[in-house]
Amino acid sequence: MTSIKNHISSLSIPSALIENLQKITIDENYAFYFIFYSESNLLALPTITIAGRGDVFKELTNQDWVTQSIDLYNVIINLFEIDALIEYQLNSQKMYSYLNCQLDQLVFQAEEDYGGYLGLHFMKKTGKAYLKKTRKWLENRSKNHLNKLDEYIVRIEDRDSNYVTIVNALKQLLKEVLIDFTTIFFPPFLMQIPSEEEVLNFILKHSKSVSKCNWSQIDTVREYRLQKSNPPIQHLLYIFNFDKQEENNKYEITLLIDIMRVFISLFSTTLLYQYTEEYKKRTKQLKIHNIREEAKASVESWEETLENQVKATLKTFYTPKSVFLLSKRHFNIPLTELNYERGIHLFIVVLTQKRTYQDIRQFCKAITKQTSGQVKVTAILQKASDWTRNIPMFFEFYKKYFTNQNLFYGNSIYISHDKDEDIITDNKNKFIQECLESLNQAYLNIKENNNAIFCEAQAMLYHFVIQQSLVLLIYRKLEFIPSIIDVNYLYDLIQWCYPSVYKNINDLPVVKKILFNKDCFVKYYPKPNDFIADCTLEDIKELNSFCDMIYSLTKEEVKDSSLLIEL
Repeated sequence: MTSIKNHISSLSIPSALIENLQKITIDENYAFYFIFYSESNLLALPTITIAGRGDVFKELTNQDWVTQSIDLYNVIINLFEIDALIEYQLNSQKMYSYLNCQLDQLVFQAEEDYGGYLGLHFMKKTGKAYLKKTRKWLENRSKNHLNKLDEYIVRIEDRDSNYVTIVNALKQLLKEVLIDFTTIFFPPFLMQIPSEEEVLNFILKHSKSVSKCNWSQIDTVREYRLQKSNPPIQHLLYIFNFDKQEENNKYEITLLIDIMRVFISLFSTTLLYQYTEEYKKRTKQLKIHNIREEAKASVESWEETLENQVKATLKTFYTPKSVFLLSKRHFNIPLTELNYERGIHLFIVVLTQKRTYQDIRQFCKAITKQTSGQVKVTAILQKASDWTRNIPMFFEFYKKYFTNQNLFYGNSIYISHDKDEDIITDNKNKFIQECLESLNQAYLNIKENNNAIFCEAQAMLYHFVIQQSLVLLIYRKLEFIPSIIDVNYLYDLIQWCYPSVYKNINDLPVVKKILFNKDCFVKYYPKPNDFIADCTLEDIKELNSFCDMIYSLTKEEVKDSSLLIEL
């Protein structure tokens, strides 16, 4: 069978396993259609997924290099039968999204693909198969751990045994047990690695078997009359904090071994049954993580993939020179409902005088469709002569502080330069309505979330509310009162929030009652970029009253019944 795609030889796995994979793909008696390879999954082990059919394919389930792949090669191998799947309609390339782990590479694809139809059943089977694999792996690990404990018990009976060595060995063994646990429930690429005590307390809290265990039935526990409150946690932590200078006897060490024996047995045999909800949550996090990583990988090959698709779509709307990309960063806002988990978000500036609000909407939708949902577009439509030099300055702050958790609250902005008064009025109202919607959503979010974890994101949303409010006040051409605020401060603020809306301070329309008193403005705004990066909850509280003031003023001055929006 000839393969369209065969990159097996490039895999980062032992050569013996590569040879076995290559052998089955060239053997005429075998029928394999896909072999996938991934370096990312919950167990942090490489994963190979083989999809095929027939009796010979089934024989793989009896071959050691498949069934013992973790022990032999430290690699997970999954097998799936094509025959049970072809009745469903799912293009083979879409399998990437539905497997139990990220598929970095399709390393083998046969020419015979049943027309590209694979089943949704594939998606359903992978989850169960992966859980089964994980559970079996843990059980095997548990047996190995318990065997080691037996060795230590034998060594304790030996008069010449070095107890310090044994306890240090127990410490290493316990670390291995907790590593097994954390790779599943605390994947390092999803969250910060917890301490040993945090993991032990987590297990005690969530595991009924561990928490309800009758520890007093253990002879050594009963003999030492341990306190009822978490005796296993206390003594397991003792292992971690073991001091080599302490005097220890075999009874104390036997106690530690007995506690570890019960702990390991209960932990490994009941783990995935009792932690179902927690496991589902981690699995979902992993899936989102993998989608984001795939999107980031797409950015790395930008010239070959997404940029060409974007340019192709742009040609149906604008000339290529009228558009440039400000950012191709991954997009996620934890404080809003705009979590875009499917890919990346582009901020695009369209420099033209010929297109309308409807055009920009159509363009954004076309980009999303053209890239199969991988790309979400936020476009700013503006007159080229005014914005060519200054728009990059506007986004410099957001580009500098882009992270996976805290990003700019984006929306599409349109300012018309059409000469038709009716069109100008219509587009102006639509622009204001969109600004009000974004402003209101951001304001609600910062009022509903007070969490130190998201201080930076909250500060950015506060600033978004303030700057969007100012833009709307300026846009409505309110009357300026010099006694309220120093002109230089106002100019700095407008330049920071919305650079080059006006070229000169003398061109600024008047802003009425902007802060009610000069001292308030000078104290709280404008803030330097470093302030937002290091923002604390106390800073958020200070921003809060300032934000309320400007937000209330905007509601009062900008509210228009014709917009059909209630702030």
